[in-house]
Amino acid sequence: MKNIIEVIISIIIILGVSISAYSDKQISVEEEKIIKGDILNLLKVIASNFSNPLVVQILTSQFTVDIIYKAIINFLLPKIKDYLQNINLKSQLK
Repeated sequence: MKNIIEVIISIIIILGVSISAYSDKQISVEEEKIIKGDILNLLKVIASNFSNPLVVQILTSQFTVDIIYKAIINFLLPKIKDYLQNINLKSQLK
């Protein structure tokens, strides 16, 4: 149960930092390092549930961190931004 809570908190932190950085239209090198560090911490929590060293090594590799980072920045954040803009438009129309 503790690991599930840590994963949920990590996801919220990653998305919060990512959305905040993305709202500026450009993510600085420092913000990118923070986001990637948060992703790595999340992957370490997930990897702690596996006993196979190869799985742990793959999950905590820089390659995996980069893939997840790019997925968040390129796919997830634009969808969240569009969703938030639609909510904002609907609230302005009322």
